[in-house]
Amino acid sequence: MLRKIWAIIKKLFTDWLKWTIGAFLAAIIAWLVAEYLTNWKNGDTSSKYIAEVMSGTDRTFTIPLEFKQGFGDRPSFTTSKGQMILIEKKEDLYSKEQARIVADKLVSDPKCVLIIGNSNSELTEVTLNSILSVDSKKRPAFILPIATADNIISKAYSEKYYSILRMVPDNKNQASVIKRLIFSEISRKPKVAILVDEENQTYSNNLSKNVAAEVIEEGGMVVLNKNYGNSSRLIDEYSEMKRNKIIPDVVVYVGVTSNGMLLIEEIMALKINVPIIFTDGCTVKDLMTKARSLPGRAYFLSAVSISELGSEPTYKPIGQDAFSLATIILNSIEGPITRESVSEFIENNKGKIILDAGSAGAYAFSPEGNNKRMEFMSYTYRNGILKEVKGIR
Repeated sequence: MLRKIWAIIKKLFTDWLKWTIGAFLAAIIAWLVAEYLTNWKNGDTSSKYIAEVMSGTDRTFTIPLEFKQGFGDRPSFTTSKGQMILIEKKEDLYSKEQARIVADKLVSDPKCVLIIGNSNSELTEVTLNSILSVDSKKRPAFILPIATADNIISKAYSEKYYSILRMVPDNKNQASVIKRLIFSEISRKPKVAILVDEENQTYSNNLSKNVAAEVIEEGGMVVLNKNYGNSSRLIDEYSEMKRNKIIPDVVVYVGVTSNGMLLIEEIMALKINVPIIFTDGCTVKDLMTKARSLPGRAYFLSAVSISELGSEPTYKPIGQDAFSLATIILNSIEGPITRESVSEFIENNKGKIILDAGSAGAYAFSPEGNNKRMEFMSYTYRNGILKEVKGIR
């Protein structure tokens, strides 16, 4: 009798075990099929990544290095919906050729859902051109943390590419602040010399034209507007201006650090005792410290607040805010994170992408993609301490 009962129990257990295993396997197969169908419909959701494209090679131009420090070295993060997104670091090597190679590879890889870069306006335009070269449905979204040239956003908008955000103010804003600085701090009828850096010309040509237009519109005079760098120096023009008794009241250097350091040396050699305004490409500690030796007062433009009185502005908080904005965007997307879903979200929801209390400031975006909540600031050393110039913003 016991053997019969045990045989019945054994058979029931075996049948239950087979049924359970079968049901479990069926559930696994059904889940895999569902995942396959979802991924087939929405695109493969595995190994998606954000590309951070910056330079770490030019130690004289520290803005990209500061940005990278703020953005951090985290290899990935997980969205609020549970999808892991990788973060890949790419080097543009401060080179147009390298920037183009990197951009082309990223644009051709559908797993790249968002590009954050580049090291300056010229390289940013290279990346934008790669993005615009493909079909509109295949274009990744693009965040600009450093580039200020206003024609970059204008070009994107003219090509019906709306998945683009600029974190810092544009050159129109910077030119307006420079104008107010000149007319409030230096002269009501200024004679202005503008030196246009031969490097990063997307930036320097655009900003210098804006500065000249602002000065002239306000009633000032542009007595010099020329390229500056290895092939063109100030000495010849300045000698001619002295002979004709047309000495500028202020020099505006529109450019980046390397030629800015060269200009400081030349101005000290020529003993030019007028104020010098350095645009935001020069907010590098070595240049700012060296500029304190100039005969005239030096002013500096920056999109970034100084962290404490006397300290030079740094782009580290911009890097921190770039990561925060990326997480805000990706966490706001319903469904799988794909190139298409990120691009469509930014295009259609710019008004919802808001960071009120970022490390560098506040962020809210216009329909074109410009940050409406940030303005350039100007700084100067007073009694050896770097301070914001008040009353001109």
